[in-house]
Amino acid sequence: MRVDGKRAIGIGVATGAKDDVVAVGDAVAEHLKEMEQLFPIGMELKTIYPENQIANEANNGFILNLIESLLIVIVIIFLVMGSRAGMLVGSSLLFSVGGTLLIMLIWGVGLNRTSLAAFIIAMGMLVDNAIVVTDNAQVGIKRGLSRYQALVDGATKPQWALLGATFIAVCSFLPMYLAPASVAEIVKPLFIVLGVSLGLSWILALTQTTTFGNFILKEAKPGESKDPYDTKLYHKFENVLGRLIKRRYLTLTSVVATLFLSLFIMSIMPQSFFPIMNKPYFRADLIFPEGYGIDDVERNVIKIEEYLKNNDKIKSYSFTLGGSPVRYYLASSSIGPKPNFANVLIETKDAKDAQSEENKFYEYMVANYPDILTRSALFALSPVPDAAIEIGFVGDNIDTLVALTQRAQEIARKNDMVMEVRNSWGNKVPVWKPLYSQEKGLRLGITRQQMAYSLRSATNGVPLGEYREGDVFMPILLKDADRDSMNLNDIKTLPVYSAKGRSVKVEQVIDDFSLDYEYSVVKRYNRQRYMMMQCEPKRGANTMAAFSQLWQDIQQEVQVPEGYKLQYFGEQSEQDKGNKAIAANIPLTGFSFSFLMMACSRPPPPMTMSFMEKFLLA
Repeated sequence: MRVDGKRAIGIGVATGAKDDVVAVGDAVAEHLKEMEQLFPIGMELKTIYPENQIANEANNGFILNLIESLLIVIVIIFLVMGSRAGMLVGSSLLFSVGGTLLIMLIWGVGLNRTSLAAFIIAMGMLVDNAIVVTDNAQVGIKRGLSRYQALVDGATKPQWALLGATFIAVCSFLPMYLAPASVAEIVKPLFIVLGVSLGLSWILALTQTTTFGNFILKEAKPGESKDPYDTKLYHKFENVLGRLIKRRYLTLTSVVATLFLSLFIMSIMPQSFFPIMNKPYFRADLIFPEGYGIDDVERNVIKIEEYLKNNDKIKSYSFTLGGSPVRYYLASSSIGPKPNFANVLIETKDAKDAQSEENKFYEYMVANYPDILTRSALFALSPVPDAAIEIGFVGDNIDTLVALTQRAQEIARKNDMVMEVRNSWGNKVPVWKPLYSQEKGLRLGITRQQMAYSLRSATNGVPLGEYREGDVFMPILLKDADRDSMNLNDIKTLPVYSAKGRSVKVEQVIDDFSLDYEYSVVKRYNRQRYMMMQCEPKRGANTMAAFSQLWQDIQQEVQVPEGYKLQYFGEQSEQDKGNKAIAANIPLTGFSFSFLMMACSRPPPPMTMSFMEKFLLA
């Protein structure tokens, strides 16, 4: 690992499942500050990714948006319904939000992006019940009813219809909660917060709104009774509504046509379930050709550091070689150990510069290091796949898989919406295959295992044991001191020791030295080999549109032999899994809607004194 041009050791601290990341991060920072005084001269501690500060800033921003939405809703109600009604409905909104936060605390549902976003989504629905009760009470008062009776009638008459509407709104998000896919883990708080807040809004509309209304709303003047809907505006609206009902077939056709038009427009719009996050960071995966060692990667990384060092808008940068860095972010990728891989995390001085600097870094890498596959991106809430578009073939024979994948790559290179076309196995690497001779080996007293032992000591090393530190195991390897300077001719002259201590050269027990090229990575899917054509959409291109066009072209132009299967993977496959998981529970939601509408269509039998009357009397 390298940080700001110097070698470093990375330390990651993870919070518990139910711990507050902000509190844990502050405690860790305070403890490290005390330890820093004990560090030897020349060693410094640098925080690369302070999740506690980032989470705190993000939550504060969402809370500010929540407060703004609260104020906007209350101000609009004040302007439309008047000060007294606005005060009544606004108080119900505040009680709904406050009560939901209290229940979240009891249930252990924390404040995060999803739960705070649920409040903002529900903001317009939280006031519906209170508005209906308040408006019905105001209409009753204008028609000559007493304030008490108007509030009772305004709450009891629509109470079951309001409950049905509230339940339907909650059930709309039920498939996301019940979905067994990974998307449910992200959006589960959405359903919980919406269910609790909307349920509270119905209860408070029947209790708190009527109680407060008995003190806030004005009593009707004696002898004053008029129809509040006897105005020019309502008469014009009645006329328009009557015409639409008379032409009901035209009205229904227009509504259905508008629905399908909306669905069509939604299908061609850029789709991104997980948005880009506003952070002063961007990251990049640097994938070198197969066969590169970690020393080769480090030499190139040092050159790249010179470019970053001279950029005034970059605050800090860190490289992790041979694998993914310590898991500093939930949606970060996990790769390695892989000697031809490096990851870079770059922090800009201003979050506004992250996008432009990410583009500049990508252009610099493409122009100066064309043999390195650079996958740079801003931070998003979605996991980072190996490629945005992955279309592969599943089968047994490697040559057939290679031929099919190369044909798919040719089709992708002709498409002007994608770039960085490659396969998922990488390039072939040179392989030296010494053929052991049993006849020579037996005559010289050298076995196949003894020859392999000698070759391993000159290449990857012979494992002698394991070093354990905590829960981490590291192999103890025996390696030849001159292994880095060896060539193929030197390997031929390696000594091989027999059980009696006699040594001979490797070439004395080998019949043939064949040099070939093979794939160092062979991937399997459901116990079968599979190779994918991978590519990225060009910057500014729609990923879904590019995938759809490629998938259609490959299906039409590639003849898949019997016993082989064409399949897409990556983001599209995960999206299908999420959609199927959500769609599986949609019938349950539809059944709940139908059952509730039938149950609410028949009003309950009249009672001598309603619950609301008893509540207000109490």
